[in-house]
Amino acid sequence: MRDSLPSQCFNGTLAVRELRLDQNALRVRKEPAAVANLSRLHSLFVANNRLSEVPDDALPASLRALSISGNDLHFLPVGALRRCTQLAHLNAGYNGIPRLTDGDLEGPALRPLEKLRWLALDNNDIRVLSHDALRTLISLEFLNLEDNLLSELPPGLLGEEHSNLRELRLGYNMLRALRPEALRRLPALRTLVLAGNHIHMVESSALEDLPRLETVLLRDNKVSKLQPRSFVDLPSLSSLDLHRNRLQVFSLSAFVNVSRPEAPLTLNVSWNRVAELYSGGTEGAPLYVHTLDLSHNFIAELKSKFLVGVGATLRRLHLAHNRVSRLDGLLLGTLQSLELLSLEHNDLVSMAPRAFQGCDMLQVLLLAHNHVASLQPEQFAGMASLRVLDLSHNRLRAVPPGALSGTALERLDLSNNALGAVPSAALAEAGASLRSLGLASNAIQHLDGTVFLATPGLCHLDLADNRLSFLPDNVFSPLGALLSLRLGRNPLRANLAELFHYVHGLRELGLDAVGLRAAPPLPLPSLVALNLSGNSLQVAPQGELPALRSLHLAANMLGAPPDKPFPLLSTLDLSNNRIRALGRTSFSELPRLRSLALRSLPLEVMETDTLQPLRLLRVFEAEAWTGLGPQGLGKVLASAPSLKSLCLRDYSPQCNHALHTRCCRRIRGSTG
Repeated sequence: MRDSLPSQCFNGTLAVRELRLDQNALRVRKEPAAVANLSRLHSLFVANNRLSEVPDDALPASLRALSISGNDLHFLPVGALRRCTQLAHLNAGYNGIPRLTDGDLEGPALRPLEKLRWLALDNNDIRVLSHDALRTLISLEFLNLEDNLLSELPPGLLGEEHSNLRELRLGYNMLRALRPEALRRLPALRTLVLAGNHIHMVESSALEDLPRLETVLLRDNKVSKLQPRSFVDLPSLSSLDLHRNRLQVFSLSAFVNVSRPEAPLTLNVSWNRVAELYSGGTEGAPLYVHTLDLSHNFIAELKSKFLVGVGATLRRLHLAHNRVSRLDGLLLGTLQSLELLSLEHNDLVSMAPRAFQGCDMLQVLLLAHNHVASLQPEQFAGMASLRVLDLSHNRLRAVPPGALSGTALERLDLSNNALGAVPSAALAEAGASLRSLGLASNAIQHLDGTVFLATPGLCHLDLADNRLSFLPDNVFSPLGALLSLRLGRNPLRANLAELFHYVHGLRELGLDAVGLRAAPPLPLPSLVALNLSGNSLQVAPQGELPALRSLHLAANMLGAPPDKPFPLLSTLDLSNNRIRALGRTSFSELPRLRSLALRSLPLEVMETDTLQPLRLLRVFEAEAWTGLGPQGLGKVLASAPSLKSLCLRDYSPQCNHALHTRCCRRIRGSTG
């Protein structure tokens, strides 16, 4: 790292075109003479140095790109820039420049920079901009003024002379309003960033007649109102982000001739305070929207006129985390192009019969975390495009026959309800296409042998946390395609030895907390993940599981790790068992282990080379066992050559010193 350059250091390299001097400690000494004579230099990078000025004769006239960001500049080096008539790219961000005014720039001082296309002045201290500060930059395409202290944009700062400007970044300043005169006559503008300011209101015609504008970011402001006609004649607008503001009312009257049906808008109004939705008299002039995000607001009622105003092209409607309590009949019928509807975390109690009639293209319907206690007999009937239906975390006691008729569901989630039985009749209506069925955390007590006959293509079945005790031996016989099965947290008394003969392709199996005293035979050659935690096992599984990669045995009564070889096992959890001693041979049959958890063990002996056979071990979770001592633990961990992540409980200062002494250079993450 240098703080100066000898004046003759580039002699003999006069033909150099690019010079990078970033991240040194350069100050203004002899550098001007060192660089100025490089007559063919096109690109100069001196970012992240200690320059407090750039002398007038410091830069060669041939420069096309200059980066002086991350220095100690308190004014734009206009004198030096006058020579750079070919300059197209200038980065002066991350300095301490306080203003850009006509006085600072001496009127037409930047006129030689008529070819400048890219200008970054972000992360400075600019509070004041003169109305003609940028007037001579007639070729400007990109302007970044983010992270400054601007409170307003002077009228005329940008105008018809900036006809090439494509991207304008004004985010994270102190702008208080977006006024009509601020941004006019910018025919090429495509991206406008105003995020993170203090804008309270978007005035009428604030953004008007910008024919190529595609993206507007107004997120993280204090906008409480959009005036009527705030956005006018923006036919190319494809993304408008208003999330995290203070809007209480959202009216379509703010939009006039915005977007096109062939390129509809993505509109984000989430995380506001919207309680009312208004059409604003837009009948006959709909807003063309592809995705509308109104999640995390206070909306209690959906109005049909508003939905008509946005429904012509609407594909995705996000209404999660609101206060919607009911869906009236035919309310959603105008949304004929809708593909996804999200209503999770609302106050829905009931839905009208055929509330979704007319939503012929709807593929994903998310109704989780509501208060729905019952469904109508034809609630989703005839929705031929529906593929995903999430009704989890409601109060359903049954799914009536007919509710799913005419659907082709692939994923149905009914977990965390109050079902007392598997809704066999309803499943039969949509069963042929069903691939994933969630029934966890209900009150199901019994499965008969024919319950899954209508779902032969099922790949994922979750029955965890119910009241199942008896399972017929042949209950899973129709499920030859099953890949994932969760039966944990049930009081099972089934003959597990016979239960899995019909699902040889199973890859994930959950049998946690089912009261097992011995691991059952598992004729599952493709099994990859097995959870047997929370049982009373005294011996680890002994069967042949050649493909097993993840084994959870926490909270059992094991006295030792598995002694059978698991050649592909990469994750093992033995926490909360009765293991008292570990040695070099404890894990010798697990050559590919990458993650090992040994929390809450009554260990009395742990040999320092216990982890040495685990050449691939990356993650280790355990405790700073008092019987082992800080130095002993440090030696144990030092024997694991690939260890990168460590989680320890009861982490003492002595332990900290031992770990840092022996293995801190290798461990990237540690928690206590």
